Amino acid sequence: MRKMACILLPSLFIACSGQTQISLPSNDSIPPTVSIASPTNNSSVSSASVTVQGTVKDNLEVARVAYTLNSSAEKPLTITPGTTASYSFTLSLSAGSNSLQVNAYDPAGNKGSSILNITYTPPPNPPPPTSGSWWKPTPATPISWHWQLSQDFQVPRDVKPNVYVYDFDGEHATASTVKALKDWGTSQGKQVIAICYIDVGVYENYRSDVQKFVDAQNLLRQRTGDPNAKLWGNADVGWAGSYWLDVRQIDLLKPIMEARISSWCKDKGFDAVEPDETEVWNNNPGFPISMAQSHAYTQMIAGLAHQYGLSVGLKGNNGEAAALEPYHDWALTEQCFQYGECQNFVDSFIKNGKAVFNIEYSVSPNCTFANQKHINAARRDLNLVGPTASGYLYQPCMPDGSTAWP
Repeated sequence: MRKMACILLPSLFIACSGQTQISLPSNDSIPPTVSIASPTNNSSVSSASVTVQGTVKDNLEVARVAYTLNSSAEKPLTITPGTTASYSFTLSLSAGSNSLQVNAYDPAGNKGSSILNITYTPPPNPPPPTSGSWWKPTPATPISWHWQLSQDFQVPRDVKPNVYVYDFDGEHATASTVKALKDWGTSQGKQVIAICYIDVGVYENYRSDVQKFVDAQNLLRQRTGDPNAKLWGNADVGWAGSYWLDVRQIDLLKPIMEARISSWCKDKGFDAVEPDETEVWNNNPGFPISMAQSHAYTQMIAGLAHQYGLSVGLKGNNGEAAALEPYHDWALTEQCFQYGECQNFVDSFIKNGKAVFNIEYSVSPNCTFANQKHINAARRDLNLVGPTASGYLYQPCMPDGSTAWP
């Protein structure tokens, strides 16, 4: 039997010794065809994570496959080259409309594409609570309170006469400190309320749970196929080591924040939560976050606090007080007098029988207005140090221990 030797020539025909030449197309202009099997086009999903599956075919060979999401840079997919190739990958969608394009290429450079439009509608947050046994302060009478963040709170060092509401950092507090504070209140014949301060809108590289954020960011990169995808973006100006979170990624951030509320607040005996840095959308976070997306995240945090039987306050969001009031039990506003925003809280929280606490730093509050509208207002030092520390400043509109508005 005579053996044949065949050579694949650049002109794309096969020459075989002793045999007739077998020609293949020398100018392949036929692009691959791309099909997306699931999910279906123009569908809506309630989860940010979605798996995309499909096939690609070509008359000669599928050389490579890639995709783009919402006009982002093209990201490659792993396939086995051949006339038919299958693909499967997982995406992390943004809330609202998303446009996915899957591209396939053959060795001649022909490109085939298929586009999938899909809408991600996050599941609605639980409706505002209508009942609950947690702390629900009212504006009926003045509330004397102490806020301390730059120093770890200590008993009895930081306890103040006639003050029975205390707000301090939940991570650094201990259960024994919270208990000692409440025991002191009992000795005075009073109930002490301990508010647990946590940051929920920023990634802080000095917190003890930092690895959870790193792991969540790695999961985001796996989902999107983008090795540079970020869960935190621009710096929170003025606060070293603090960076704004992409609060659109609720499914990634919710477990982290739930763990904080559970272990830092509930388990240590706190009565309430002050979730800080929730006004992400208008602070140049480095992500295209809408006000609605930021609010959805804030509402989720409030729901978690109530899930654990804790009172929760709205921190900041001075311009959106009315929209967020139904989800919160009280409000803590900074500088609403300085920026002319206090009426927003009067028309929402005060109107609906919920207490408002105000702190000013650069100006003094208008105490006539504050007392008339029943706002617990004071001027404080910017660092919010303890009452025995250097630099402590405390100038309340109503003296501590006041039992009635003027």
